[in-house]
Amino acid sequence: IEYGDLACPACREASTTTIPEAIDQIVKPGDAKLVFRPIAFISRSSERGALGAEAAGMQDAMWSFVELIYRNQGPESDQDWLTDDLMTQAVEQLGLDVDQWTADYMGQESEEKFLATESQAQEDEVGVTPTFLIRGPNGEKTVTGAVEVSELQDAVAEVGPQT
Repeated sequence: IEYGDLACPACREASTTTIPEAIDQIVKPGDAKLVFRPIAFISRSSERGALGAEAAGMQDAMWSFVELIYRNQGPESDQDWLTDDLMTQAVEQLGLDVDQWTADYMGQESEEKFLATESQAQEDEVGVTPTFLIRGPNGEKTVTGAVEVSELQDAVAEVGPQT
């Protein structure tokens, strides 16, 4: 599980380095699956991004949406860089149903998912983003930051089944 904030520069860095390598080296071989949970730590853009990601997820496009927003991430000092217009442009670029995304983004289900994720992040003691929570039959390991993929591989090996 990756907890990430769409306004977080370290999360953006992880999305361009750690995540692609993790997908190639851990997910594709079947050693683990990767789930993204959008949370809001930094600014108003963080919350809008999390709600937008949840709405995109309702069209099975959360990862695509998150990656596109990260590629267009504004400065951390600008709390309002992620506007509804910028997200709508991303949704259009991804070829999603814009009207449906807008309804979902403004709807109760996205907000409920966002609040549930925020609550789960508190329960999982997430204090920074990105936070990777690796769970397996042999326990749980937390890795934080835009780390090398080897750290995630080591965590998966530690909590995964012994072969």
